[in-house]
Parts: sequence; C-alpha cells; structure tokens
Amino acid sequence: MAQVRPNSYQYEVELLWVGGKVGLLKSGDAPELSVAPPIEFGGPAGKWAPEELFISSIQSCMMGTFLYFTEKLKVNIQSYASTAKGIMNMTPAGLRFTQIDVYINAKTDNEQSHEKLISINMKEKIEKYCPVSAAVSCPINLTINITPNQ
Repeated sequence: MAQVRPNSYQYEVELLWVGGKVGLLKSGDAPELSVAPPIEFGGPAGKWAPEELFISSIQSCMMGTFLYFTEKLKVNIQSYASTAKGIMNMTPAGLRFTQIDVYINAKTDNEQSHEKLISINMKEKIEKYCPVSAAVSCPINLTINITPNQ
C-alpha cells in the first residue's frame, strides 16, 4: 500500500500463473497465496477461489473497521469471530453475487465496554465506514452480537 496523495491510497497485487488453473498472488511482504477457480468451475481442490477471497475481503475489512472503533473508544475485546456466506445466482447480467450475509460475534472485557460499543451502533458504523463492503453492489446483511465477559 502506498499513499498517493492525502486521503488517497493505492494497493497492488501481482498474480503469476503457475500452471493448470492455478495462480500465485503476491503483495509486498505478505505470504504468497495460491488461487484457482472453485471446484465447481473446474479448479483444483485446496486453493483459495476468487469468490472466497471476495467474501474474505469484506469480512476482514469489517473486522478492521470494528477494531478501529474499539481502539477509538478505548474498549478492549476478549474475542472476535465472524462467518460470511455469499450467494451467487444467474441473473440477466450473468452469474452474480446476489446476497452476502455476515455474522459477527464479539465479547468485550466488561459491561462498561459492552455499553460503549452498543451506544455507538457498531452495525451502522461498519456499514458506513468499511470501504470494501461499501463498494459492493449486492445487499450485505450484517448481524452483530456483542456480549460482555461475565
């Protein structure tokens, strides 16, 4: 990632075809990632598919946004986990994602931290400030469950 100008960022990923239907993604000093079409489209097993990476990018951006607000509020969380499911259907425009469901479960370190996160409406914050999910045209249904550590 490089800052191009104030409030403007550029990200670059290199893809190298390694044979068959398999490619290798590279970006900076991040670990390389082996990718291929999903099995149902003729890809080999054991590789990340673009569809999975797409859903993963939404999930990880939402996590980053969540953690940004916990940091701003000086809230400690004990755990964070999410599950995301994308549904693709044939549309008049071709095969498209028509719905993405994201479920977030987080646990705060105490009741006060829990109340802080509830008071800012974390769901609304994530929907507004996560740039990856904001760029997606299909509906994203976000469900967040935040509980205090008892």
